[in-house]
Amino acid sequence: MKKYFIYLIFFFLITAINANSQRIYVSGDPTFPSAAFDLTEAGNNFENSVTSSSGTYITITHQNGWYRLFGNFNWRVTIHKSDIIWNPSLELEARRSGNGSSGSLFNNWISGGTNFQTVTNIPSNFFEGGAVRNDVPVEYRINNISVLIPADDFETTIYYTVYEN
Repeated sequence: MKKYFIYLIFFFLITAINANSQRIYVSGDPTFPSAAFDLTEAGNNFENSVTSSSGTYITITHQNGWYRLFGNFNWRVTIHKSDIIWNPSLELEARRSGNGSSGSLFNNWISGGTNFQTVTNIPSNFFEGGAVRNDVPVEYRINNISVLIPADDFETTIYYTVYEN
């Protein structure tokens, strides 16, 4: 009996250590069509926004195998950016363009983030869900593109953070 009690304590101790070990992984790079920036003839309209293909994917998981299997956790993802070289006239937007897939048996849900929302330097809620989510596709859109903005290589870093919900 004492032996089983020690195993039970060990099991709960391991579970408690990993209880809040959610992880977020981002893979891929967005690709913007270069044809959107071509001007072939004077007087042609210049598109003032361009949307990326879904080249970025987000995976949310949990370090605890029990939580991964049974989906015993809910989460929310925030998004923000940190400008490196960026023109303040440009507006960056992001949206979740799919649900990805679930790797858990229960509590499979995902909500929000399907409409483009402006990404600022202040974190804001992006989307939320429950259980493990694999390869959630994300699209980006850049607005206010203009021939009046001086040519440059603009760069910003996008941060995603996962929180227990």
